[in-house]
Amino acid sequence: MRAATARRSSEALAAAASLLVLAAGGGCGSAGGGGGATIADAPNERPFDAAADAAELPDAGVGSDGGDGGDGGDGDGSDGSDGGDGGGGSGDVDAAPAGPTPPCGTGTWRPGALEIHHLAIGQADATLIVGPTGRSLVFDAGEAGWESAKGAMAIGSYVERVLGCRRVDYVVISHFHVDHVGYVGKGGLWHLVNVQGFEIGALLHRDIRAFAGNVSKTFELWREYLEGPGAGLLKPQVAVEGAGQVDLGSGVAFKIVATDGNAVIKRGDFSAVMMPPPPSENDYSIAAVLRFGAFDYFIGGDLSGAFYTSEYGYTYHDIETTVAREIGDIDVYRSNHHGSDHSSNATFLAQTDPEVSIVSIGDTNGYGHPRPNLMQRLLVTSVVYLTQRGDVQTDIGAARVAGAVVVRTTDGQSYTVNGESYAATDPVRIDADGDGYFREADPDDGARATRPTPVGGCDPAYQDCAGPSQPGESSALPAVPSGSRGRAARTDALRP
Repeated sequence: MRAATARRSSEALAAAASLLVLAAGGGCGSAGGGGGATIADAPNERPFDAAADAAELPDAGVGSDGGDGGDGGDGDGSDGSDGGDGGGGSGDVDAAPAGPTPPCGTGTWRPGALEIHHLAIGQADATLIVGPTGRSLVFDAGEAGWESAKGAMAIGSYVERVLGCRRVDYVVISHFHVDHVGYVGKGGLWHLVNVQGFEIGALLHRDIRAFAGNVSKTFELWREYLEGPGAGLLKPQVAVEGAGQVDLGSGVAFKIVATDGNAVIKRGDFSAVMMPPPPSENDYSIAAVLRFGAFDYFIGGDLSGAFYTSEYGYTYHDIETTVAREIGDIDVYRSNHHGSDHSSNATFLAQTDPEVSIVSIGDTNGYGHPRPNLMQRLLVTSVVYLTQRGDVQTDIGAARVAGAVVVRTTDGQSYTVNGESYAATDPVRIDADGDGYFREADPDDGARATRPTPVGGCDPAYQDCAGPSQPGESSALPAVPSGSRGRAARTDALRP
């Protein structure tokens, strides 16, 4: 919360939760045309770079012009955002920077500071995290167009300016859409390594063999590349839930809380299935919580928060609601899915109650981002920062259009966002029935068997809709002491 402002009362939290409520259908909906949530103000859906579908696939190892391939299905569409605005770049691959890179630790970062940099690269995502000891992680490295390397050039320059070198300890790719990873032979992560000469300690990615839904050429080429020439350069590992794969230094915990659908989506390769429309690649996004002292930060790629079937051949599923109970209260929320109204659902926001929300967005995104109802939900609970303005038709209220958004803390007790001061808190949140959901997010906090239902209902084609109220969730939930400091009771594993 703001250092000069008292934290909202429990009554205000309850009011916020009430205001944030979305229509949530009980039971199972059809995955066909009639299934899923009705998002009244969602714009027309369209895939990203659909014209590129007709092009030939490039050789994954070619670096001169990257070939003629496209990312036809990469825009999981609807509320858009999965691919970006489709523009940017002629396809030419820039020459590698000349001269040796200086040693790490000679940039703007100073020892003892935890910094989280949200880069402003249009309708694409890239976040740099630097721990107090200088260990670094890049979460996503996307492009606003499949032919572009502009994002990669901006990312490379920014990272080198902060770190003083062209080495990153970890890269996490949330999912395989071009606005989060770039295109093999063109831009994004490929360009950082093959053209700019960045050294990567380890790449964490989702399980692209065991789980596949609606896939694109971006997905297919990255799978080939990681199993071929990219294996030695990127040292890829399949991400697993827990805090064991990333070490950002003493005092910092980076815990993966969701990957591959968080057990909400059935295991399997559904990429050849046409009907019912298979899961969106967004559903499989990696999500993580970073904790340092009392400071908590969440980032989750394009995690979906509603069951919604697109006319373009894929379906979103509510992953956020099950993830919410694994997170608890947070300070800073990197908003899922570029300000889409299929994400940041009511249960998720009531459970996590962020003081600051950051939306990575492009001015010319063409999808109406940030969506009006999403902005209303975020502004109720948090101060909102946007990397760009986004759609000018959307009323963004008091949100700050900030460019790059930098979160910084040296003690885990107070932090700044672009110089504005906030206090990190471990508030007392009540989970009376011990089902993992706080009172503000739980439809009946006195009944353990009653938990939030998926927004839009359940998809019987790709989810297990029998048994627990949430697909993929065990009916045997861990107990949380009544009246306890709810987050602390469930997040001890995050503490160093």
